[in-house]
Amino acid sequence: MSSPVKTFGFLCVWFCCQAGAVTFHQSSSLIVKERSEVHINCRHDDSALILMLWYRRSEDAAMTLIGYGYETSQNYEGQMEQEFTLARKGTVEGVLTVREARQKHSAVYFCAASTHCCGLMPLPHQNLVL
Repeated sequence: MSSPVKTFGFLCVWFCCQAGAVTFHQSSSLIVKERSEVHINCRHDDSALILMLWYRRSEDAAMTLIGYGYETSQNYEGQMEQEFTLARKGTVEGVLTVREARQKHSAVYFCAASTHCCGLMPLPHQNLVL
């Protein structure tokens, strides 16, 4: 028998979030010169997905969140802002930039998108006065 808390958590995910067929287009594999600036593009076809997230998976390491953001504001995990730049080109396009590529940046990079419907993070508000 499951506890009420576990059941509620499952129902929240089940009823709040929807999965659909979204098409993503991301840059192909790249071989770059060390210390060069590298741009990784991501585009999807659903303007309701206002939040874009970027991850990397290095060899023998878990997938790591680099950062996430909306069209007007970007947020970085830990010290990631020192090595990466996130930018948006509207709701459906984004760019991850590796500022100065090094061997340690060798990884598979992923973009993801979300409506952020489940209340995990509030939507950004500009000029909010309390």
